[in-house]
Amino acid sequence: MTFSTQPLPDETPSIIAGIPLPILEGLRHYATHHVPVGHFLEAVLSNDLTNACGRADEHSARALVQIVRYTYNCVPSRAWGSPEKVAKWLKERVDA
Repeated sequence: MTFSTQPLPDETPSIIAGIPLPILEGLRHYATHHVPVGHFLEAVLSNDLTNACGRADEHSARALVQIVRYTYNCVPSRAWGSPEKVAKWLKERVDA
Protein backbone atom coordinates (compact mmCIF):
# COMPACT_ATOMS: atom_id res chain seq x y z
CA MET A 1 0.00 0.00 0.00
CA THR A 2 1.38 3.41 -0.96
CA PHE A 3 0.45 6.52 0.92
CA SER A 4 0.54 10.14 -0.15
CA THR A 5 2.95 12.50 1.55
CA GLN A 6 0.90 15.56 0.75
CA PRO A 7 1.30 18.46 3.20
CA LEU A 8 -1.25 18.74 5.96
CA PRO A 9 -3.60 21.73 5.75
CA ASP A 10 -1.82 23.92 8.33
CA GLU A 11 1.75 23.25 7.19
CA THR A 12 3.98 26.20 6.46
CA PRO A 13 7.65 26.31 5.48
CA SER A 14 8.58 27.61 8.94
CA ILE A 15 6.71 24.79 10.71
CA ILE A 16 8.41 22.02 8.72
CA ALA A 17 11.87 23.63 8.69
CA GLY A 18 14.45 21.37 10.28
CA ILE A 19 12.24 18.28 10.56
CA PRO A 20 13.97 15.26 8.98
CA LEU A 21 12.02 14.13 5.92
CA PRO A 22 11.36 10.57 7.20
CA ILE A 23 9.88 12.02 10.39
CA LEU A 24 7.76 14.52 8.47
CA GLU A 25 6.47 11.81 6.13
CA GLY A 26 5.71 9.56 9.11
CA LEU A 27 3.67 12.28 10.77
CA ARG A 28 1.81 13.00 7.53
CA HIS A 29 0.97 9.29 7.04
CA TYR A 30 -0.14 9.01 10.65
CA ALA A 31 -2.34 12.11 10.49
CA THR A 32 -3.87 11.32 7.12
CA HIS A 33 -4.10 7.53 7.05
CA HIS A 34 -3.99 6.55 10.76
CA VAL A 35 -0.81 4.55 10.09
CA PRO A 36 1.34 3.45 13.05
CA VAL A 37 4.64 5.26 13.52
CA GLY A 38 7.95 4.21 15.03
CA HIS A 39 8.71 4.24 18.75
CA PHE A 40 10.18 7.74 18.73
CA LEU A 41 7.16 9.36 17.06
CA GLU A 42 4.77 7.27 19.13
CA ALA A 43 6.41 8.70 22.25
CA VAL A 44 6.14 12.24 20.84
CA LEU A 45 2.48 11.74 19.92
CA SER A 46 1.76 10.17 23.32
CA ASN A 47 3.23 13.22 25.10
CA ASP A 48 6.01 11.08 26.62
CA LEU A 49 9.07 13.34 26.64
CA THR A 50 11.30 10.88 28.48
CA ASN A 51 10.82 8.11 25.92
CA ALA A 52 10.92 10.55 23.00
CA CYS A 53 14.33 11.79 24.14
CA GLY A 54 15.53 8.27 24.86
CA ARG A 55 14.48 6.94 21.46
CA ALA A 56 15.52 9.91 19.33
CA ASP A 57 18.43 9.59 16.97
CA GLU A 58 20.81 12.52 16.60
CA HIS A 59 18.74 14.25 13.89
CA SER A 60 15.40 13.75 15.60
CA ALA A 61 16.79 14.97 18.93
CA ARG A 62 18.01 18.18 17.30
CA ALA A 63 14.57 18.70 15.71
CA LEU A 64 12.46 17.67 18.72
CA VAL A 65 11.06 21.13 19.45
CA GLN A 66 10.15 21.61 15.79
CA ILE A 67 8.53 18.14 15.64
CA VAL A 68 6.41 18.96 18.69
CA ARG A 69 5.51 22.35 17.18
CA TYR A 70 4.46 20.60 13.95
CA THR A 71 2.36 18.08 15.90
CA TYR A 72 0.66 20.84 17.87
CA ASN A 73 -0.12 22.96 14.81
CA CYS A 74 -0.75 20.41 12.05
CA VAL A 75 -1.79 17.01 13.42
CA PRO A 76 -5.45 16.75 14.48
CA SER A 77 -5.68 17.26 18.25
CA ARG A 78 -7.65 14.06 18.75
CA ALA A 79 -4.67 12.12 17.29
CA TRP A 80 -2.07 13.03 19.91
CA GLY A 81 -1.60 13.99 23.56
CA SER A 82 -1.82 10.64 25.36
CA PRO A 83 -1.25 6.94 24.68
CA GLU A 84 -5.03 6.46 24.76
CA LYS A 85 -5.63 9.11 22.08
CA VAL A 86 -2.94 7.56 19.87
CA ALA A 87 -4.43 4.07 20.27
CA LYS A 88 -7.93 5.35 19.47
CA TRP A 89 -6.63 7.20 16.39
CA LEU A 90 -4.93 4.07 15.09
CA LYS A 91 -8.10 1.99 15.60
CA GLU A 92 -9.93 4.39 13.28
CA ARG A 93 -7.77 3.34 10.33
CA VAL A 94 -9.73 2.30 7.28
CA ASP A 95 -7.83 0.43 4.60
CA ALA A 96 -8.80 1.37 1.08
